[in-house]
Amino acid sequence: MAKVVILMMDSFGVGGAKDAKAFDDDGANTFLHIAQNYDGLCLPNLEALGLKKAGILACGVEAPLKKGEAKLGLRGGYGCMEEISAGKDTISGHWEMAGVPVRTDFGHFKLDYPSFPQDMVERIC
Repeated sequence: MAKVVILMMDSFGVGGAKDAKAFDDDGANTFLHIAQNYDGLCLPNLEALGLKKAGILACGVEAPLKKGEAKLGLRGGYGCMEEISAGKDTISGHWEMAGVPVRTDFGHFKLDYPSFPQDMVERIC
């Protein structure tokens, strides 16, 4: 039986989504921005799994990394997706990657009501 491993790096995006502006995320690209701000970033294992190529596929921009894949060779499959799920929450994204898109918003963390009690927020902040 063939096996598949999905490596999910939560909040580590490789390019903005078409609806990014609706979530105040226009220009988001965590991978690219880290690589641009840390000269000499070297991720040979992730690069060999296709991280750099997935970034290019997602947004058309190559992240500046030290060459790692050349030594290891491409050893994994890679891709990027455009969500069809309604929300922008972690659970929806993970479910969709596994083939189960969430067509309705889960309703967590709405802007029109406090998701956490104010006294708790004040204690944390």
